[in-house]
Amino acid sequence: MTLTQNDISTLSNKTSELTAQIGVIEAVTGEIQNQTWSGNVVFLPFKLDFGESSKQYIVGKFPYVGELKAVDQNGKPVENVKV
Repeated sequence: MTLTQNDISTLSNKTSELTAQIGVIEAVTGEIQNQTWSGNVVFLPFKLDFGESSKQYIVGKFPYVGELKAVDQNGKPVENVKV
C-alpha cells in the first residue's frame, strides 16, 4: 500500500494513533500470516541532507564514510532528531 501526501494529511487530521493490519497468503501452502502494528503520528517536518557524501557505494569498500544532517525547511539543523 502506498499513501499519498493527501492520504497522510487526511489521516493525521483525524487521529494521532495509526494502526496497520497486514495479511499475507503463502502461494503454495495457502497458509495465512497476519500481523498488526500500532503507532502514534508524529509531526516533525525535516529533511535529510547528505552534504558532500558520495552518491555511489562500492561493494566491499569499508568503511563507508558520509555526511548526514537533519535540517528544517530553511536548511537550519534540527536538534534531537533520531535518524
